[in-house]
Amino acid sequence: WMCGACGNHNFASRQACNKCQGPRTDGGCGGGYGPVTTMGLAAAAGVSPYGRVAPAGGQMFQQPGLQQQHAADIKDGDWMCPSCSNHNFASRVNCNKCSALREGMKDGDWVCRACKHHCFAKTVQCFRCQ
Repeated sequence: WMCGACGNHNFASRQACNKCQGPRTDGGCGGGYGPVTTMGLAAAAGVSPYGRVAPAGGQMFQQPGLQQQHAADIKDGDWMCPSCSNHNFASRVNCNKCSALREGMKDGDWVCRACKHHCFAKTVQCFRCQ
């Protein structure tokens, strides 16, 4: 669900926003301990016949309090923060919950808004799409 106060994308199991602690206002409720990929989330594009996100390399584990992500919720390039397990959109360089730097990124690196390519700090244009 999307927080009405700050626009943060939250797992269905949360009753308060994990960014601003605003209350859930859509009346929904979530639950369960679905599997979550901690690595390789960007490649998770399909859903297995059992309705769970298919592993995309990396480890699968169950962590209480985290809701299973559906393929429609996970976009290409999205990533899980290695520090706090927060689901981050591809365009983010830092985790929107704990501010940890995305793995593989260095200070000043950026993500192209058009093609989602990781660009180095020294570049001013994306070499992939510009």
